[in-house]
Amino acid sequence: MAITLDGTTGITTPDLTSVDDITANSATVLTTAGVPASAMPAGSVLQVLQTVKTDRFTTTSGTAVDITGFSATITPTSATSKILVISNFHTGPGLTGSYTRTQLLRDSTVLGLGSASGSATSVTAGEIVTNSADNDVLNVGYTYLDSPATTSATTYKWQMYAFSGRTATFNGSTTTTNSNFFNTSSTITLMEIAA
Repeated sequence: MAITLDGTTGITTPDLTSVDDITANSATVLTTAGVPASAMPAGSVLQVLQTVKTDRFTTTSGTAVDITGFSATITPTSATSKILVISNFHTGPGLTGSYTRTQLLRDSTVLGLGSASGSATSVTAGEIVTNSADNDVLNVGYTYLDSPATTSATTYKWQMYAFSGRTATFNGSTTTTNSNFFNTSSTITLMEIAA
């Protein structure tokens, strides 16, 4: 270990310039954030990221399709971490008798589906409109605590599908013909939580 001598004060200072120097002096190696993730107590937020989608998306598909640009990818620092998914988005169901259906996925795994009951379709979130409502917009707030059990890059996304060939709209009313109708924005926020 190198020692420097200050001729003015006579104080000697360890020169911790190598890994061996740090180990020999029992120094704590910190991450760039200041504290290693492994040292954080359970419940600590290790990282946060967000996707904001401001443009519209429409589909007439009767099967679930990805909502373009509405996903977020996180790489957990530990396989025991949990991921808190916070979503806020808006859908416009379109015509009378439309049923807009949405589902949350981790990569290809659907999360948070309602339990099967009778003939009803299980979805994560949905909207039914029985009256004419081209300007109708539903706000959906959805939170899900997931345990992906991985340190690989993991993508959370939303899918949408429509009913009987009708148009399901994301981020606004189905039509945009006047100022009474809406264009909105939507967000996905991911938080890695220490276990």
